[in-house]
Amino acid sequence: MIIKLDDKCFIVKDSNCYTLKELTGSTDKKGKPLSKDHGYYASLENALSKFLIIRTEMSLENESTIKEYIAELKKQKNEIKELIR
Repeated sequence: MIIKLDDKCFIVKDSNCYTLKELTGSTDKKGKPLSKDHGYYASLENALSKFLIIRTEMSLENESTIKEYIAELKKQKNEIKELIR
């Protein structure tokens, strides 16, 4: 099963775990999109937590304060909650 999270990230569920993946924008020799793994997780909740962190880091500048990071993390969390409803 594949769970699409946004335009780049998705979760693949198999019989053993949930794998968080991100499309790289490249393709292999056969034209199949390539992706990189961000980790293997025992639960969907853990995979979504990592996705939340990745999404937060993608939206921030190279340097940010802890206050900015936490504010962005909360914003991303609320956006994900809205998607689930």
